[in-house]
Amino acid sequence: MIDIFISYSRADSKKAELLVETLSKYGWTVWWDPQILPGKQFYKIIQESIVSAKCVIVLWSKHSIESDWVIEEAHIGKRRKNLIPVLIENVVPPLGFRMIQASNLVDWKPNMNHPEIDNLLDSITETAGTPVSFSTKKNVSQNTKTKSKSFFNSINTIFNIRNSIALALFILICIVFWFVFLPKQFPFVKNIQKSTLLVISKGCDGNICSTGTGFLVKPGFVSTTAHVIECSSRCEDIILIDYTGKKYEARIEAFSYKPKPKDLAILKINESALPPLKMTDYSEYNFKIIEDVKVATIGYKIPDLNLNSEIEISNIGRIVNVHNDNNLYITSGMYIYGTFSGGPVVNVKTGEIIGMAIDVLREIIVDGTTIKDVDYIVPTNCIRNFFIEKIGQDF
Repeated sequence: MIDIFISYSRADSKKAELLVETLSKYGWTVWWDPQILPGKQFYKIIQESIVSAKCVIVLWSKHSIESDWVIEEAHIGKRRKNLIPVLIENVVPPLGFRMIQASNLVDWKPNMNHPEIDNLLDSITETAGTPVSFSTKKNVSQNTKTKSKSFFNSINTIFNIRNSIALALFILICIVFWFVFLPKQFPFVKNIQKSTLLVISKGCDGNICSTGTGFLVKPGFVSTTAHVIECSSRCEDIILIDYTGKKYEARIEAFSYKPKPKDLAILKINESALPPLKMTDYSEYNFKIIEDVKVATIGYKIPDLNLNSEIEISNIGRIVNVHNDNNLYITSGMYIYGTFSGGPVVNVKTGEIIGMAIDVLREIIVDGTTIKDVDYIVPTNCIRNFFIEKIGQDF
């Protein structure tokens, strides 16, 4: 059986070859299409190989995100739950793959120490198993092992006790932080979580095709991003879950995916008790005023198989630019999950809602300066105008 199937664009064959050589050195059997022998049926060999592989690694680049072949192979890996995405260029993966964490090997080269290649190796080991060369060797001297056994047991006992105490202290600190420090530092979290929902979209086959976050803007109306619910637009199988775990069936009232700045959607639920969030008028802001504003996003982590998830606050970031033409904020430093898309963005000083997170990028270049860990934010006035246009009501 093949351990690893590599999916890539032909334009990236040199980078793919370097990765194939590296993974092969660790002992895994790696398949990529140059191994197809002359005279063999191309499509049949690829299908047989990807189905038999223990994991599928897709290399995302500006070429592969436009390749129907690569996207189809990635879908096969996703359906088989053995997909491991890798970024070899700073691009946003295609729709349906953005919430799967990717290893960033943009600046990786063979034989260099790189934390992301270590993460990739760990992911492959979890999915495809440990290769032969990773096997632990037996000790040569059994006598030495026996004599030193009691000594090392004593040392291990001491370390286990210390580790147990350290773990207990760490858990206590986390509890104190969550229930005492966090509410005092960010008192808005307690109120915002009541209006923030996990969005789970399912395809017509009943399988989850996307997850994200949404929040109430009016009783019974939830704002989120179009790309989170687009895969459910035909069958409208959408479930919303609040922070207590209660589930709500939702239907699509409106969504607009193009142009990109209008990555907006409105969902309707038959529940009027959930409180809507009060949003600040975008007209109060301009770049001179908000360039020092610290912001954070409230959202949900990727749910488990039982659809359980936890609401979290992102790191504190800042607004680094305003695109008035596209009605977008560009922020940096929040490091949000892909499932935070659709979550409310809050001014951490005032607790005011100033927009909604819609996209996550590794980096962009603004006025010749590279800005890393970038998030796009739709300001509140765009959400309000979209709501008035599509629903015929104001907040």
